[in-house]
Amino acid sequence: SATENGGGQQVGGLYDTPFSYPESFFIQSGAVSFSIEDSNDATCSTTLVITPPAPCSNGSGQCAINATAINISCSDQGTPDNPLDDKFTFDILVSGDNTGMNWSATENGGGQQVGGLYDTPFSYPESFFIQSGAVSFSIEDNNDATCSTTLVITPPAPCSNGGNNGIDLELGITDAPNSISAYTFASVTFTITNAGDQPESGIAVSVPLPTGAQFQGGNEYQASQGNYYPYTGQMWSVGVLDAGASATLTVNYFILGANDPIALYGQVTAQDGMDTDSSPANGSCCIANEDDEAALVLTTSSAQNLTGGTGANDYLANAAFLSAKLNPNPAINFIKVELNSQANSLGIFQLVNTQGGIVKQFDRELSKGKNSLDIDIEELPNGVYFLKIETSEGIVLKRFVKQ
Repeated sequence: SATENGGGQQVGGLYDTPFSYPESFFIQSGAVSFSIEDSNDATCSTTLVITPPAPCSNGSGQCAINATAINISCSDQGTPDNPLDDKFTFDILVSGDNTGMNWSATENGGGQQVGGLYDTPFSYPESFFIQSGAVSFSIEDNNDATCSTTLVITPPAPCSNGGNNGIDLELGITDAPNSISAYTFASVTFTITNAGDQPESGIAVSVPLPTGAQFQGGNEYQASQGNYYPYTGQMWSVGVLDAGASATLTVNYFILGANDPIALYGQVTAQDGMDTDSSPANGSCCIANEDDEAALVLTTSSAQNLTGGTGANDYLANAAFLSAKLNPNPAINFIKVELNSQANSLGIFQLVNTQGGIVKQFDRELSKGKNSLDIDIEELPNGVYFLKIETSEGIVLKRFVKQ
């Protein structure tokens, strides 16, 4: 005799003769077990566990759905010069296996609930601001709420042309000392300008403390608008800049000893709109690759042009050399330096990292006129360096990248 352990009926049969069990079981319910014993001796028994086969229905018998967004389009809302109000619309297409006839969808940001037929495009009745980012929907089968999926729709690019200039934030270092000395104070002014014809809001600028300097205690900064947080993030919260408007931040430093050069750097890290020619928070010290970044290197007793951009990393001081060239750049094993000197002189050559540390130094007698030499850099770690050449007549500083 046999008893199904899940509470089924008791049955019996003859030894060595197949017996057809009169009940059926759901495959999804898993294995079935029986306790079987001899009719004359109850202690003579065994247990039979029957593992169900794989489902035989198409699609494993389970409901499954998937959804995509099609026909995504942008509308400039009748303001082709302002990308901030651009909106987008789309159709939802839902398909599936072992489903009911209909599906329903709820916009997770609090929008209305809608529904449609499977394999039939549905035009969602609302539009969304492109600037607000992605939109997501929870979609489920109308017959089986557990049969569901999530659809995330990424907005297209704005379709407004941004007007003549749109938003164009430009950052520069507009005032700095012509020379620095150890254990003295130095003030540096960062200026941000909205050179576009559209106002911008939510502007934040990172102005990190450079290696080799400290803030002047009690007199860390002056800002024409917003606040600067020297001890908590070193961020300047500018706020709003109208078209053509500017704001300034003057940071006051105390120069430490034996740190030459000092690399200054700033970049826009946040804004509500879209800049026409740059992106926030995509740079790093101490190179300015876009116009929303500014970089400047201060050296002892040097006269420098004050500007942002990549040109701010090469300086000629006191006209010691008519020209100086460095190549290749980037370099792997060596750099070749070519320079013209105005007189016979002793040149002091230093390779300096971005923290102001001297990683290599040597002297070389320079002749009046053209001079050329190779400098081995194979042992240097990869990164950004400065070649500083100094004579009694002045200093030249050249930036290069070691790969």
